[in-house]
Amino acid sequence: MAIYSVSNEEPSQSEFKKQFKFYKRRDCPLDLSGVLDPYKSSKEFSFKLNYVSDKCLNAVEKLFKEINGLRPIQQWSLTTFLNRPGLFIIAGVLTLTEQLWWIEKCLLEYPEPPNITNLFVQNNNPYRGSNVFKNCSKKLRWVTMGNDYNWDTKEYLNNARQSLPDEMAKLSRLVVCSLGLGDFLPDAAIVNFYPEKSHLSPHIDRSERDLSRPLVSISLGQPAIYLTGGTSLNDPVDAIILRSGDILIMSGEQRLVYHGVPRILEGQPKIFGDEFIQMVKEKEILEYANNCRINITVRQVD
Repeated sequence: MAIYSVSNEEPSQSEFKKQFKFYKRRDCPLDLSGVLDPYKSSKEFSFKLNYVSDKCLNAVEKLFKEINGLRPIQQWSLTTFLNRPGLFIIAGVLTLTEQLWWIEKCLLEYPEPPNITNLFVQNNNPYRGSNVFKNCSKKLRWVTMGNDYNWDTKEYLNNARQSLPDEMAKLSRLVVCSLGLGDFLPDAAIVNFYPEKSHLSPHIDRSERDLSRPLVSISLGQPAIYLTGGTSLNDPVDAIILRSGDILIMSGEQRLVYHGVPRILEGQPKIFGDEFIQMVKEKEILEYANNCRINITVRQVD
């Protein structure tokens, strides 16, 4: 589940819905020929691959030093889209060890009270205890953190159960500042959990009161097909592969566009081999990372 607003347009007839169904269907082999790959540069597609310049490091030097497990900023790769100014994908930010550290945080720490999960608000047999992943891993779908959100009115409240984790705030600020998008003061986040064969329906994130600030989205675990469109469900749609460690930023014209995840790519090679088993508290963490996807979306409400 995501914090979003749906359209009054007829989704079954829209271009976005057609693309969504195309990649979601499982009655035929998956065709990835039309999917953009940020790890490859091709004249066939309207996107370009470049690198974060050295000058960015000066602006974010303090933040960079406060975060562990980052590759040197000169090794980050930045994908920008010619037809989508304001959409960025940065790869190579987190080492594999750091990605696994984040996955463990998302599974063992972030779902714990006082943060709110889908299990907390479900009508039938809500689960409001601790050890959420251990007791309810197969049913866990989302966690909201920071500024409280009213799911009925789809509005943020003026209070937070607790501040965002320091590591989450600093990493998202670092990424935004490194792109020259100004300061970023995140105060809310949602962590989405994607078991195999799950998806995220088309939506626009527009509940935040300050829509001029970007969204920062961190992918972890299995790769997924990400669809990005326009302000109308009938606008052109691009399909993009997002992999573990990729950080996607929506800003400017791309801040208020429809987007969704029709498919998690199954049958992929293991991201984390047996050599990582000693790095996690529970072996189930490694199993989840190699079979499922996690996404953290960080936002500034005000």
